[in-house]
Amino acid sequence: MKSSVKAAAFVAALVACVAVTRPVGAEEPAAEAARHYDEGAAALRKGDLRAAGRAFAEADRVAPHPTTLAEALRAALDAGDEELLRDLVARAQTRGRTPEIDRLVAEAQRATALASAREARVTLDGPAECSLDDGARDAVLSAGAHTVTVRCPDVTAPTTLSLTGGETRVLRVSYRDRRGPPLYVPLATAGLSLAALTVGLLRGAAASSKHDELEAAGCATRGSDACRDIASGGRAAELQANVSYVVAGVLGAATIGLFVWHRRGEITLAPSPRQATLRLAVAWP
Repeated sequence: MKSSVKAAAFVAALVACVAVTRPVGAEEPAAEAARHYDEGAAALRKGDLRAAGRAFAEADRVAPHPTTLAEALRAALDAGDEELLRDLVARAQTRGRTPEIDRLVAEAQRATALASAREARVTLDGPAECSLDDGARDAVLSAGAHTVTVRCPDVTAPTTLSLTGGETRVLRVSYRDRRGPPLYVPLATAGLSLAALTVGLLRGAAASSKHDELEAAGCATRGSDACRDIASGGRAAELQANVSYVVAGVLGAATIGLFVWHRRGEITLAPSPRQATLRLAVAWP
């Protein structure tokens, strides 16, 4: 009940304050701020301190007021919302201050200082097409050992970092894109190689059949036009089989080369100025 009365009193004061400082008919910011404040009060009643703090902060952004700033600071402190606390402290430093705001700002500064001592920032310095694990170019991590993965097109490279609280670690990345033709090109050559191998097997079987036919006709001991025709057909089938095997081999080698070319990339990573440049093994996705 007390919270509802407080919220209603603040909303009335806010609307009155904005009404005298803005032209008639231009009350949208006051209405929006009041709506955000009501959302914050509702979230506070539900125990959702993070949502309450952010709603109060939004109300204060739309229509700056010491009451909303103080409410936002209290909720953010209770929720441990360090990101919001930093924003609110910066906001308060540009405003007129009250003793309560000064007290809350000092408490928020102590909380964010403790958080900074437990956290480190990792920043990627490199080509625009590269990022960290989550697609961002920087991340805030707790102090300690972490495996961070740098992702560039078609190639990833993990590295282990030992981070200390308050540190900013810059990962300087260089990437050479060596990707070859589209994937359908090696797939097409693989299909052609398989087709050539199939033709070779079929023509090899035909040559073997002609050899059996020669033996069955007794051509080893006598010569005839029929035997010469059979022998000629066998030699032709054998030649076709050998040519098909060569073509299949060449296309197979080309397929392997194209697959390797298509998948190849290179990342060079220097974790920080005080660490040696590290050439990482490539891990394909």
